[in-house]
Amino acid sequence: MKFVHRTNYCNKCNKKAFYPQLVNKKTIEQNKKCPRCGTDVVSFWEELNNKYILPYFVGMPFFAMSAIYGFWTSTLDQIRPVDIFVIIFNVIMTGVFTVYGMRYRKLKVIPQTNDNSLEILKSFRKQTLYAFLYTLCGFVIAIILDILIVFIWLGIAKIT
Repeated sequence: MKFVHRTNYCNKCNKKAFYPQLVNKKTIEQNKKCPRCGTDVVSFWEELNNKYILPYFVGMPFFAMSAIYGFWTSTLDQIRPVDIFVIIFNVIMTGVFTVYGMRYRKLKVIPQTNDNSLEILKSFRKQTLYAFLYTLCGFVIAIILDILIVFIWLGIAKIT
């Protein structure tokens, strides 16, 4: 699977330009201006390395699970030490996946002209399904690990 991202870059500011809009045929064919300096920006398709993007899809659910687990346990009558450990474990796992993914971030040479090709738009739309599936797998892994940690912690506490 090839993951692509629509990138807008201002050569005058030497920074990426961000626009809050969906990527579709109309926005691809549209020439954009830099929000900082007003010059034309270069829009192109950036191909993302799988070793860079997949850890984000699998790792970010751990961060979401720390928030979900923290909210769920705060509704109970007391917060146990295992609950704090699970939340810290999820945040650390998010950091591990994020740092691992950042190691493979490749800076692409910025082209001088716009790439308004619509062939890659089909791949961009298809990657949404794969991103959802990878994120769902990350949630399943995070839930299973959280349940295992709680059961092991409570089992050890019951033994002692």
